[in-house]
Amino acid sequence: MYCPQKFLEDWRKQRHKLTINLRENEYVGSAPDMGSSEYGSLSFKKYPVPEKFELLPAFPNLFNPVTTIRFSIPELVQISLIVYDIRGREISILHSGIIKAGYHSIKFNGTKLSSGIYFVTLESEQFIKVQKVFLVKYVLSTFKLNESCKSSFYSSKI
Repeated sequence: MYCPQKFLEDWRKQRHKLTINLRENEYVGSAPDMGSSEYGSLSFKKYPVPEKFELLPAFPNLFNPVTTIRFSIPELVQISLIVYDIRGREISILHSGIIKAGYHSIKFNGTKLSSGIYFVTLESEQFIKVQKVFLVKYVLSTFKLNESCKSSFYSSKI
């Protein structure tokens, strides 16, 4: 006889995540008291838990105005994910608190910031990693030169 407690212990030892997908029109359960009106099927997928802390490359990096910061955490831990400017000023706290093991991504929006180099830091008790990201804002400006300025503008020598 298989024990659910044993299953959980085995699962924890394997350090895998478990997801359950339900599909329509497939019966789940074998006894009337298990909810015979429920339909669906169970399929189990294992996703490996990361073995180490890692701050993965931001994508895209040159960005305008949003980039995705990706990182992996091997265990339940308290982290801080903070963005600093080139002068070391704190710009944005993307996450501060406890986070579960796995692969994570957080979007960083630089709409209200100027173009430049920013530093993303991922910090926990066991790990500190810093990554540079580049915000490049494109400015398209059009202007009209009046007729009197055109000739002097084009004839001026640089």
